[in-house]
Amino acid sequence: QDVDAVAQAGGQIIVSPNANPAVIRRAKALGLVSAPGVMTPTEAATALEAGADVVKLFPGEVITPPAVRAIAAVMPPGTRLVIVGGVSPQTLPAYAATPVAGYGIGSALFRPGLSAAEVGERARSFVASWKEALRVLILKSAVFSLRVTVWPASRSFLARRDTFSLICQRMRSSAL
Repeated sequence: QDVDAVAQAGGQIIVSPNANPAVIRRAKALGLVSAPGVMTPTEAATALEAGADVVKLFPGEVITPPAVRAIAAVMPPGTRLVIVGGVSPQTLPAYAATPVAGYGIGSALFRPGLSAAEVGERARSFVASWKEALRVLILKSAVFSLRVTVWPASRSFLARRDTFSLICQRMRSSAL
């Protein structure tokens, strides 16, 4: 009933608190994106079998980054995971190093009674945290790429220099 009301109002996505197969199937029947909430691999598999487009891992306070990696490891390739609950500027970098495709940010960004300036400051803190997380991930990738490129003795210096140049270009283009 709620799924139908969302569709009639022009909504395009159903974010549900649990992996109810009937809700997921109804959302898909109406051409909506389904993002059910799950906490375990079994719930995630049930949601995917019912047709979920995205699996919403909740609550993030309990589903730590190592747990996210463990859940992702047993999901079918291409499964889109998002983490919701417990995402803050402090936790974002750890989740950025996992296979999650997105984040649900709530009370860490907005709470009733906050001024626009306070919400803006919180948003800037998220952006800074995200940029730092990306910078660290790119640097880790660069170090790994350089190790792979430099290690084989058959590789020429030119190939190593080109790889390093490409990594530096990627870092510059990321506007970090």
